[in-house]
Amino acid sequence: LLVSCTDDPGLHEGYYPANELVYMFPSHNKFTMDTGNRGEGTFDVEAQGVSWQFRNSLKWVHLNPMSGSGFAKIKLNIDENPSTTNSRTGIFYLEPSSDTKWDLSFELSVSQGRAVPYATPEKTTMTFAGAPSTQVLKIESNCNWTISESASWITLSNKSNAVDVSVLANETGSSRSATLYIYPEGNPPSTAPTVTQSAATITTAVKKLEFKNSAGEYSLKINADANWKASSDQTWISVSPSSGTPGEKVLKVSVSPNTSISSRSGYVDFQINSKDILSIPVTQEGYFLKSEPTSLTMSAGEETKSVKVLSNSSWRILTKPSWLTVTPSSGKDTLNVSVKSAENPDVVERSGYIVLKADNISLTCSLKVAQSGQQFAYGKDH
Repeated sequence: LLVSCTDDPGLHEGYYPANELVYMFPSHNKFTMDTGNRGEGTFDVEAQGVSWQFRNSLKWVHLNPMSGSGFAKIKLNIDENPSTTNSRTGIFYLEPSSDTKWDLSFELSVSQGRAVPYATPEKTTMTFAGAPSTQVLKIESNCNWTISESASWITLSNKSNAVDVSVLANETGSSRSATLYIYPEGNPPSTAPTVTQSAATITTAVKKLEFKNSAGEYSLKINADANWKASSDQTWISVSPSSGTPGEKVLKVSVSPNTSISSRSGYVDFQINSKDILSIPVTQEGYFLKSEPTSLTMSAGEETKSVKVLSNSSWRILTKPSWLTVTPSSGKDTLNVSVKSAENPDVVERSGYIVLKADNISLTCSLKVAQSGQQFAYGKDH
């Protein structure tokens, strides 16, 4: 409060003393945070007759607004304390604006406790396939940290703000899990990520293998997560190579000739660590010989019809009626043949069999052929 007066108006004629109210002050001048976490708050600045501003050289303290006139609500933001061992204190000032000659300044202090050490992984679960592989686990922290694993099949390699997590091939036959422990500056683990790995598998796009009765070979492509072995439950099936390492591989699956008239079947089996992982069915057809259709009906006059002989062997016509002509009389595998009948001179239907025989095996099939007899109408001479 400023008061001025005079006792001699004659000396200052025409002058009248006046009081101008000028003031400025903050509602708080001390701010304290017990922890080093990021924080925010508000306080008030009240002023009259003067513009004001903050003078702040603290990079970790932010004020908004930084200047004004009259009343204002100030937002105070404090950055996280990067130190986990030391607290910190800083000072900033509230003072008249630079265009004001009023010489007044308020000192405001900010105190912040040390940061609580933390090391937080970007994810709390990591999932791996059965094959050997590596994933990067990023870690956000404000301190030095260490990491350890609870399983021998996991290997850890520290990087800057991250760790390489590597797993061996899972040859156990079932999925497995383990825990990673992250210690911020020797403190108890803040977070414990879980690592889960599926059992190692062997995959292929082939669902089954089918062979003709002759000797054959097929190139089988597989993709294995771990070391593997391959075998067959049948002596007529062979696999090469019979073992291998992880990754994409090509095997030769071979079959010997099937000299019987019956088809046969077996499996190619794959194992990892003596555990059955994959079985691929293998079938091989035997010798066969048949015709389509299995019977023919011819008219009384000359007539020619086509028949398909289906086989996987060479074959020939063993017997046939004399009134039939078959062209060709021999062949190999599947072939169309022509059956021609001579005119039936009788009024009685006649029939017979075309018998086909495989050359390399005792295998025959029969095609029945029937031919209508002549028909005559009454009242006509013949």
